[in-house]
Amino acid sequence: LSGTPVLFADLRHYHENLKIYDLVNSGQHAPWFSKRSKSFRTNWKEVTLYPAESFYFRGGGASVHFYAAPAKEVTYARLTRKLGQFRMHMFTGSWVDYSFKKNEELGAMTNYTWPHVWAKFDISPETLAANFSSNHIHAVIGNYIPELKASCEALGIEPIVLS
Repeated sequence: LSGTPVLFADLRHYHENLKIYDLVNSGQHAPWFSKRSKSFRTNWKEVTLYPAESFYFRGGGASVHFYAAPAKEVTYARLTRKLGQFRMHMFTGSWVDYSFKKNEELGAMTNYTWPHVWAKFDISPETLAANFSSNHIHAVIGNYIPELKASCEALGIEPIVLS
């Protein structure tokens, strides 16, 4: 729908004092999210490759590490099933960025070697906990709620808009 990469991440940690979620994933984030440039060189300048953590990757490899560029508008969604029926929860939010020192401090609280997105949700933590039944989430830059709703309706999937 967007023509850009889609984020896949773990809802790893909520920093209550900052009202942000740390979205990370061992399967990585596209380096495009580091700067969202059309130039791969610009994006990769922000990326550091670290040896993969053996707990997650016994065969080795590398993890891309960076802090995602801020975004004023983001759509979050996840397809799940309830009683055998597909449904898609969706809501909006944004991404924030901090100083390098603050990013490093926050990144060290979870999986430092993985990429991090500092995410704000336009819903409360209570609404998320009561309605969102997954530890994984997808995100795309921009507001795609209308397009996701239309896609869900065309496919017979229940759209659940939380924001």
